[in-house]
Amino acid sequence: MSTPTASRVNRIQIVASLDANQLTATAVDIVFVYDKNVEALMPKSSTQWFDTKAALMAGLATAIKVVSLQIPPSTNVNVTILLGLGNVVYQDW
Repeated sequence: MSTPTASRVNRIQIVASLDANQLTATAVDIVFVYDKNVEALMPKSSTQWFDTKAALMAGLATAIKVVSLQIPPSTNVNVTILLGLGNVVYQDW
């Protein structure tokens, strides 16, 4: 597997369909990894992520940043990334 190159992310758009997640909000975590050595420690599935999230966030506090959202069905969300300022801004459309 090749090592991914660093990318700058300014905005992420998330769209939930009308019948998403059996008509309940969907938990979405956007995880930014700042240390290449940490990539191998990251879970490979959402189930693994949510099962180990607390421990990973505690143990890798300076190596990752997590943005946690609850996305209701039939929602279009724009997430504007301002990580350099320590902020993440999002809005429903």
